[in-house]
Parts: sequence; structure tokens; C-alpha cells
Amino acid sequence: MSSSTQPSAAQLSAPGSETDRNEWLCARDLLRRPFSGGWGRWIAVIGILIAVGASLYHIYIPFVGAYETFVLRPLHLMLIGLVGLIFFDLRGRQRDFLAPDWSWAIDGVIAAALIAASLNAILEPTAFEERYAFYSFTQLDVWLGVSLVVIVVELARRCIGLPIAILLLVVLAYGLWGGNTFSIFRHRPVEPTDLFLSLYMTTKGIFGSPIGVIATYVFLFIIFGAFIERSQTGMLIQRCGLALTGRSPGGPAKVAVVTSASFGSISGSALANVMATGAVTIPLMKRIGIKPHNAAGIEAAASSGGQLTPPIMGAVAIVMADITGIPYTDIIIAAALPALLFYVSLFVAIDLTARRDNMAGVPDEMMPKKGESCDWCT
Repeated sequence: MSSSTQPSAAQLSAPGSETDRNEWLCARDLLRRPFSGGWGRWIAVIGILIAVGASLYHIYIPFVGAYETFVLRPLHLMLIGLVGLIFFDLRGRQRDFLAPDWSWAIDGVIAAALIAASLNAILEPTAFEERYAFYSFTQLDVWLGVSLVVIVVELARRCIGLPIAILLLVVLAYGLWGGNTFSIFRHRPVEPTDLFLSLYMTTKGIFGSPIGVIATYVFLFIIFGAFIERSQTGMLIQRCGLALTGRSPGGPAKVAVVTSASFGSISGSALANVMATGAVTIPLMKRIGIKPHNAAGIEAAASSGGQLTPPIMGAVAIVMADITGIPYTDIIIAAALPALLFYVSLFVAIDLTARRDNMAGVPDEMMPKKGESCDWCT
């Protein structure tokens, strides 16, 4: 990090500032001044320890192989759920660890319920599964099942967004009251207790095969993608994209396509793709006259395609291989041609539009040169 990007002393000391609320800076401040400062710093350190522990746990799993279903999957959900509760506040924003408010008490109750619901399965996995199979569940199982469903919806809302939470609520409402609908939408009436317990105590609900695949395989790719992003590999890919297509008409838009395809093939995440490449390509596109909404649309389309580009392809491909039994290598081969056609068509559309509108390429002074750092794109 250059000296120009280092946080100043005034930034570090300003309560509630974006720099100050960072969990790593809170942890560093706690080590320097353990007996002074807000207690929110301890929450930040606890969150860091849980996140690091979850990462090490998921790296350890491939060495020992997948074990008891109702140990692996609930433990994964508990660890990741706690990370979400700690680092995202009730409004769905990054938590300010130096500004505690009343919502922290609500998060504490939610965290306690998440731990209780997870440990109920982890401590006695066989008995937990048999209680539902033999219809001998307890009232505690029912309450914990309802709590876990509500917690999953809340985590989806604050960590992903309100639309996915609304979708979950609509599906849940259909399961509860779909028996009262009409025509083709009507299904067999389902008791609320049966619905929540089937979501909680079987492998057809929350602890189904998707979360098993995520805990076993996908999380490793997430760790790999985070490592790639933090090690500035994305910047290297961007420099290569600039060198290949930067000088051609509409060069910045083509750079977005090339870099998104390359970075998407190793990250498997459309969101990480936008964050890693969009910060450079969108300003570049705006500089040559592309309207902001068009620049955002090009980057969004290119980054979304990265999630379909082998060999990573996000979680869906791995879940597909697990459910269908088709080898993952066959899925990669089948996806290669459609991904290639997607990017070729996007590249051709951009090229034709750029030539029609006489768009320029990236100016020579902004092109990366051998042996020189690209200061404007960092």
C-alpha cells in the first residue's frame, strides 16, 4: 500500500469513520490499548477469530473427508451465520464496531438462537435425525426449527439483500397456505409444525445437499477467490487486458469483457468480479464517452458471464454435479463452448457499437508500460 492510501492519524482517531470501523484496525487498536476504548473492539476480534476458524475448518475438511451430515452442515451454518451477524448490522450495512447501539442486543439474541439450533443437531446427530423420523420430536425442536428458519431469512436480508428475503418469505408462505389457493397452485395442506421441522430436521430443507456442497467444496473456492483478490492478481489480469484490447475502438469496454472473463474463471463469483474489475473498467469507459449507465451495464453483463466460465463457475455447477452424479470435468467441458460464445457475442456487439459511434481507445499515457506501475488504476 502506498503512503497516499495509508489511513492518517486523524482518520484512525475519528469515531465512526469508515477507516475506524474496520475490524482489523479495531483489533490492532485493542492490542495496543487493551484496557481503554470501546468494548465493540472485542466483538470485532471475536468476529475475526470466528472467520479465521471457519476458513481453517473448511480447509481441514477435504483432508478428513465429509463426515456426519448433521455435524458438518449445522456447524458450517453456525460459523458463517455468526460471521454475518457480527459484520453486518440490522440495517444490512457494514458494522461500526465503535458505535454500539440497541440493535446489538437483538443481534446477541439472534446469535444465541443460532448457536442453540445448531448445537441441538451437532451434539446428538443420530438422535436428532431419528426424533423426526419416528415423530418423537420435542417442543424445543419445534421452537428451534422456527427460529432457525427465521434466522436464515434474516441473514439473507442483511447479507444479500431484501429481494432474496422477500422471495424466501413468499415460498414459505406458499408452503404454509398454498393448500388454500386455487386451481393448479393448490397443494396438499401442510401443518406448520411439519413444515418447519422438515426444513430443520431433514436433509430436504436448510441442511440439504446445497449447503453440504458449499461446506465441502464451494467454500474452498471462496477462500481461493478472496486470496486472488487480496493478492492483486486481478490487477495483473486488468493490465493484460489493457495490453490486448486497450488501443482498439471502444478499448475500455473490451477490457471489461476480457478481464471479467479471465477473473471470473478463477473467482466463480459475479460480485467479486465486479468489485475486482469494475473499479477500473467503469471509469475508463466513462472517460472515452460511454454513458455511466451503459458502462455499468457492460461491466455487469461481462462479470455475470464470468460466473458461467469454467473451471470454477460458482456454486451451481458443483451442486449440479452432486445432484446429477455427472463428473465435474464433464460439466466444465459442456460449459466451455456456451461461455466462449457468450463472450464472443458480447465482444462483437461492443466492437460494432464502438466503430459506429467512433469511440476511441485508451489513451497512450494511460496504458501500462513495461516496468512501470499503473498508479491510476490502483
